[in-house]
Amino acid sequence: MSVKQYKITGLHCQHSVNKVKKAVENLDAVVHVGVMYHESVMKIEAEPQPSLHTMNDLLENLGDYKLSQN
Repeated sequence: MSVKQYKITGLHCQHSVNKVKKAVENLDAVVHVGVMYHESVMKIEAEPQPSLHTMNDLLENLGDYKLSQN
């Protein structure tokens, strides 16, 4: 199982954190998602890891969120 860390933008409150976390947890192969709101960091444990493109497509449908390599 691998863990990757990403920078996330667009988080404004705990509600947005919960919304983003729940959506990413529902992707295939994702075991755990951790979001550190104050650091604007998301850690994803999965095997295989979803592509950055796939995750950003998902997040754009939820609001003004974007992941980038940390």
